Amino acid sequence: MKRACIFVSYWAEPELPGYIHHHVEALAALDFDIFFVSNSPLDEASEAQLGEYCKSVRQRENVGFDFGAWRDELRLVELSGYDGLLLTNSSIVGPLFDLSPMFVEMDKRGSDFWGLTLNRLFKDHLQSFFLYFQPQVWQSQSWDTFWGNVKDHADKRQIILDYELELYSHFQSAGFTGSSYIKPNPLWTMLRPSMLPGRRKKPVYYDDPTIARPFAIVRQGFPYVKASLLWGEAKEIGPSLDQFKRRIKTDYDWSLAESMLF
Repeated sequence: MKRACIFVSYWAEPELPGYIHHHVEALAALDFDIFFVSNSPLDEASEAQLGEYCKSVRQRENVGFDFGAWRDELRLVELSGYDGLLLTNSSIVGPLFDLSPMFVEMDKRGSDFWGLTLNRLFKDHLQSFFLYFQPQVWQSQSWDTFWGNVKDHADKRQIILDYELELYSHFQSAGFTGSSYIKPNPLWTMLRPSMLPGRRKKPVYYDDPTIARPFAIVRQGFPYVKASLLWGEAKEIGPSLDQFKRRIKTDYDWSLAESMLF
């Protein structure tokens, strides 16, 4: 099976961190042809290292965030001859386990497109950090329509509202079947107390299962940890790296994540 992957990355420094290299190498080991797109400048060493296992490496300005980068790369990549297409990005840490059984399982389910998790914020939608499509989807008019309408919004929230939230329903409305690898969680499990200053006594619903139930979804087979839990905006409300190291049985080299903690 010949599959393509468009991997979008953004990092504040020109030297690409090891956790991203590891992720890309793990996908390359599954025989994905990887088209790497950096929305930030890369130094020569990082670009050379990527070149060892990527089909191409391109740098662009961070306009349109990951959806803008996917749109632009899709205009350049010839998908004919591929049996599957993966769109992913650097917002997840891993994989914690071998991804092969997951792809075998999803092939058995026979969905036209799928993601790892389903988020119920505003409306049911597949989270966009890992999206997989069968050829019949990208060969359709609905594919051209969706990506042709992607604009370079400067506000990341607007990108989420217009594209991440709408992708699932757009392709389902076109007659394609979409599914989530991880079974959607009951809404009541999303309730978590806020740990933010001034809001400690107020319950908050975290609709994102990667934030609200990180250990539970890993037990279900979710092969990643959301980077925002470790060093991003969700760090204050999520488990520590030490908790992940203790509670998750994996061969993953956690030092790749430890080096990101400032």
